[in-house]
Amino acid sequence: MIRYILGFVFLITILGCDTSSNIKLPDNSYFIKYFGADGNQEAVDLIVNKDGTFFILGNSKKSEDAKTQVYIAKADALGKLLWQKTFGNVEMDAKDFLVTSDGKLAVVANKLSGSNMDVLLSRYTLDGTPVDSVLLFATTVNAFSEYSNSLIQLGDGGFIVEGYLTGNINQSDEMHLRVDKQLQKLPVWSEINGAGSINAGTTVVQHSSGVFYVFGYTNASYLGQGKTQVNYWAYKLGANGVAIDNGDYSEFEQAGSGLDKTLTDALPAAIGGFLLVGISNSTSFSLKASITNSTDTSFSLSAAGVFQDVILLNNLGSGPNPYATAFSSTLYNFILVNTYNTASAKSDILLMKVDNALAPIWGPVEFGGDGEDNAAAVAELPDGHIMILGTMNLGNPPEQNKIALIKLNSQGKLSP
Repeated sequence: MIRYILGFVFLITILGCDTSSNIKLPDNSYFIKYFGADGNQEAVDLIVNKDGTFFILGNSKKSEDAKTQVYIAKADALGKLLWQKTFGNVEMDAKDFLVTSDGKLAVVANKLSGSNMDVLLSRYTLDGTPVDSVLLFATTVNAFSEYSNSLIQLGDGGFIVEGYLTGNINQSDEMHLRVDKQLQKLPVWSEINGAGSINAGTTVVQHSSGVFYVFGYTNASYLGQGKTQVNYWAYKLGANGVAIDNGDYSEFEQAGSGLDKTLTDALPAAIGGFLLVGISNSTSFSLKASITNSTDTSFSLSAAGVFQDVILLNNLGSGPNPYATAFSSTLYNFILVNTYNTASAKSDILLMKVDNALAPIWGPVEFGGDGEDNAAAVAELPDGHIMILGTMNLGNPPEQNKIALIKLNSQGKLSP
């Protein structure tokens, strides 16, 4: 396994930098650039624009006693910082963002409101100027704490925020908040689901104007199989937000059977169907991946609907931030995951390439230094280069967290 030690790069940067470091590498076809001002920054998500530029979402904490703010930045095709801005005057936790159909940035974050956590959906111009925002919570009375995990825009211009809430009957309940294009909640829309003591939504995909696919995890046993562990969960929502064909399908149980399995990312597979990645928990984390058949257009997820369900990597160690995410191309997929399988028990980032049957093509390639390094996003550029966004704990000894944007060649290497 190839391993890249990245922490040393911080020795030629300035603590509390106001711009990304401009590390001179021998070829512009690959680079490592760091982003963030004073304090610590955490990477969350990456958008690759058609013109080759990048939008970066993260969280920023300027000092130990400061509030965490939402961090948004834009970089050019070579990773040079174009602008960066922070938002929020209370504790914030950015979770997802997208470019809207009318040319704005929409950002969803969790916002501390008194003693409760609520969801803040905000819109910005593409230069980071605030446009409008709305504070969202489930039901008409703000009685729970709501946590967003992802955001999608609908065909009608509205949005669905997917996540979970606490403070209701269960330890957590899956939550899908919907607003129209004016950011107003719909008058008739069910917002909560889940029959287990643990229920959470990871993401949602719109199938048609009145059908939505929810992906998440639950310890419910909808099919009466008597299971008690947390499992991958997928079901359909109808036009009013009520569950259709709710189920914890045993077809997702082939890999990691009997263990807790937390879904951390789900996305449409470029070949058709859906790609699911997450963490299977025991004394050591494992990377679990599933892919559904492109022919399962009704989303029945019968035995014939799940094409592959596998454990891709074992013995990833144990730590506070187990996470996996993916990018899907027509012939293959890239998967990014955290590993704690190091002598120091600190996390590093693993990148691997798999085919559409989830068989490894190459990797994993490891990125990291002496501190905690965590994965955030992975994408492929039109020319085959691979982009990684992550958080790097930099310095000697490690002192600050910075957002790292890494451009690799098509083999996942820091070389032409």
